[in-house]
Amino acid sequence: MHAFALLAAVSLSAALAIAAASGNVAEQAKRSIDQVEASAEGKKLAAEPLKNAKSALERATDARATGDKQHAQLLDALALEWADSAGDLTRTAALEQKAADVEAKAAELEAKSVRALAIIEEAIARRGRAELELSEQEAATKSPAAAAQETKPAVGAQGKQPATETQEKKP
Repeated sequence: MHAFALLAAVSLSAALAIAAASGNVAEQAKRSIDQVEASAEGKKLAAEPLKNAKSALERATDARATGDKQHAQLLDALALEWADSAGDLTRTAALEQKAADVEAKAAELEAKSVRALAIIEEAIARRGRAELELSEQEAATKSPAAAAQETKPAVGAQGKQPATETQEKKP
């Protein structure tokens, strides 16, 4: 618990030092609040941090009115922290939305690639079937030629065709 309190004090003092170096802390908190409230989504999303930032600014104003400048400065720094947290929250939500959009696009592209792969595999299968059918048709066209050669007289043992009736009548 002490570590958390120490961390919060260091964070608050660092924010106070940064804000003091760059101008009025309360004005920076108001600008941060205005930036977040500029968008309806940011206003809705960061309603709680914005409420806390505005409350801290009001308390800082009240502390100044009573002459408590030290607590007023701390409350201004607290308001700035809450306002910055609200800004961080809206930026985070915007980045998460972009990430979701990218993820959806990636899923869409993956689905397209799966479909393309299926189309390619189907084309390869069709080609294989067409090649098989072509080879079967080529074999079928060669078969009638082979059958025609079988009907011709066979060649004799000496490589000569046996004499037929027409060849025997020739002197």
